[in-house]
Amino acid sequence: MKNNIIDMRLQKGLIPLIFLSLLIFLLSCKNENREQNEIEMQETARDTLNTTTDTARVAVRTFTGDISPINSELNGDSEVSGKVELRVEGDLMRIAVTAEGLAPDMMHMQHLQTSETAGNTQCPGSNADANNDGIIDVTEVSPSAQGIYMIPLHMGPSSLELKVDTYPRTNVNGELQFTRTVSLDSLRQAVGEEYGMQDIDFTRFNYVIQGVSQQANIPQTAQTVSGVEMNQSIPIGCARLEE
Repeated sequence: MKNNIIDMRLQKGLIPLIFLSLLIFLLSCKNENREQNEIEMQETARDTLNTTTDTARVAVRTFTGDISPINSELNGDSEVSGKVELRVEGDLMRIAVTAEGLAPDMMHMQHLQTSETAGNTQCPGSNADANNDGIIDVTEVSPSAQGIYMIPLHMGPSSLELKVDTYPRTNVNGELQFTRTVSLDSLRQAVGEEYGMQDIDFTRFNYVIQGVSQQANIPQTAQTVSGVEMNQSIPIGCARLEE
């Protein structure tokens, strides 16, 4: 009888002990699972970040050029300088132009241009003055008289409209800043339809900015394009784009 009582007391003492051990085991398993899940989540986040970073690195391309002066004698002997940057990221292209030394407080036409002849991406030198009148007019700024492809840099580049009034204006100090983000797909489609170009290789393009004061002494032999005032069409700066 006494032994039975002792056995029952031992059993009563073991039950809480067994339960406590089981509880500790379950909690331990739960913590291990939580830690494993956290590790897996961290690894997934790190892989996602690395993939995103790699994708962004592949997608971004930048084309830049330093603006050199043209026809400074018509620009009040002021030499234009500045920088052009095209930043392509996925379907978007951000255009940024900063320039100084321009005729103040006026609109300045600007564009990217290339020709059917591959490799003609140099800015014009003094030998570009075909009629020897002392300046390089808009018809002489390209080495190719035919097949010039132009992308205007105004508020709607994809329209390819050249004669608009949304080109940037200089301030009273002759400084200009222009930024615009455009859809590269829309620009490709427009260039393809207008010029038959399958793709746009920006390393084949020059940047040209135009416009001198109305008081500039422009030779009568200079030429312009239809509908554009002579002083607005005179090239005053050029940049060759490089990636």
